[in-house]
This record gives sequence, C-alpha cells and structure tokens, in this order.
Amino acid sequence: MSGYARIRIMGKAGEDPVKKTANGKDFVRLSIGCNDAEYKGKTEWFKAIFWGKLVDVCIENVAKGSLIEVHGLPHLNVWQDQHGRTFQELQIRVKEIYFVSTPRKRAEYNPDEKL
Repeated sequence: MSGYARIRIMGKAGEDPVKKTANGKDFVRLSIGCNDAEYKGKTEWFKAIFWGKLVDVCIENVAKGSLIEVHGLPHLNVWQDQHGRTFQELQIRVKEIYFVSTPRKRAEYNPDEKL
C-alpha cells in the first residue's frame, strides 16, 4: 500500500516570526493556534517550520495574530536532553502559505482575544 501524508491547517500566528539559522540554513519556527470545532474554546497549537524562500515571505508578511493557512508535510522531530530523556514533537514542514487576513499592527493585538 502506498500513500502520502499532507497537513493543511488555518489558524493565528502565536508570535512574530524570527529568522534562525541551523547548519548554515535559515528557517522560521512558528506556533499556529487553531480552534477545535468539536470542543469549543480549546485551542490546539501546531509548530510550523519554514525553509528557503518561505522564510523571507513569512518574516515580511506574518505578525502575531495574523490568520494564515499553511500546507505541508508532517515531520516527527525526536531529540534527547542532557539526561538521556527522549522527546518528540510533530512539526509541519511548510510547503505553501496563504494569507487569510492582513497582519495587524502589534498595538492592535489583544493577547486575551480568543484564537
């Protein structure tokens, strides 16, 4: 059986994007909050990773509270801490981004507003 996994979510950016570098490559790691339609009031958070040209697109167009839609591939990031404990985090390796709302100025953002 063959198949593939693809993830598509729409939600609000949890913070302003910040460019980082690992192994000489720029990337942005952004939290995206989505409301759970079944359990109203509960917000699910996803970690989205932007690489390549999408880094600059994200930096220039996304601000905390921006409503965005991302399409990408799931990636399970596994690492160990200094005590040998293993951790896992499901991430979305973003391949496409769509801007649903224009970024708001930071002064207009209300951190108590429901996502």
